Amino acid sequence: MGNASRWLATTFALEALAMNGRPDRIRFLNATSWFEAIPDIYMTSGSAIPRTDLDEAAGSAAAILAGQGHSDLGQRVRGLIGNFNTPSLGVRLQAALAWLRVRYGLAILPSNAEETCRLIPTIRGSYAHGDDPLLGRHAGSVLEAALLTEAVCHLLMLAGLGFDLCPDLGTDHVLTDNLTRLKRLALARAAANTSASA
Repeated sequence: MGNASRWLATTFALEALAMNGRPDRIRFLNATSWFEAIPDIYMTSGSAIPRTDLDEAAGSAAAILAGQGHSDLGQRVRGLIGNFNTPSLGVRLQAALAWLRVRYGLAILPSNAEETCRLIPTIRGSYAHGDDPLLGRHAGSVLEAALLTEAVCHLLMLAGLGFDLCPDLGTDHVLTDNLTRLKRLALARAAANTSASA
């Protein structure tokens, strides 16, 4: 982890720690910003699309749109196609979970962590558009998503700094607290799903 990335991630970490227990917009967005500030050591190196191919595809798409009277969309199309080599937040989160389960064991995070991870980009999108997910269909998942993101960030930073996970961080440690709360929430959700299907 480079010095600049480490300091940026540390800044978001300190802000997240200061908000422990608050299930609000700022805490959730700080957690996702913290995650995005951590270098992606967990991503497998895939085959990137050559820049020349992306430029050619963007040029062709812009030309087609311009031919149909949408010449003002050319720059936007180039921006969208230019991002094809950048994994989305959802893809990075899933990759981080898989990597952490290999590094620290399958049981480090609850079994429903991947399911909760899939909601994080949706919740962030709701906040970005001025909506309040706490009032919508994902209301029960906002706190869980924030806790999971923070736990993932803690674990990634420990790994990035070369530390193994201490088996006893103490019950008052924020990572231990988040992991315990996540497991309780997962059990409660499983129990609710079981009673609903019975």
